[in-house]
Amino acid sequence: MNLPSLLAAAAIGTAPVILFPPVCTSAFDDIAVPGYDRVACFKAGKPVKGTKEFPATWDGAELRFASAANHDAFKKHPEAYAPQYGGCCAWAVSQGRTAKGDAQVCKNRR
Repeated sequence: MNLPSLLAAAAIGTAPVILFPPVCTSAFDDIAVPGYDRVACFKAGKPVKGTKEFPATWDGAELRFASAANHDAFKKHPEAYAPQYGGCCAWAVSQGRTAKGDAQVCKNRR
């Protein structure tokens, strides 16, 4: 193994491990992204409130959807629609902390 390879291996071996936080939910319930439909964020490009009629469980938290079609789209590809960083504030996570994210900020990550 040459020196650059050894240095790269050493850097990888000592790199800090970044652990993703648990799903951010309210202290009063287990509903993520305060009931907003994550699929609608991608389809409508804006925050849309989900309903109790179309729930799904993701990583121990409940997500709600505005329609059966959005619910089914999430169930088919949850990794594509699940909130980044567990729905926690991205800035807080970058600082090694957790804080409730703002579901009104609808950012697509595709």
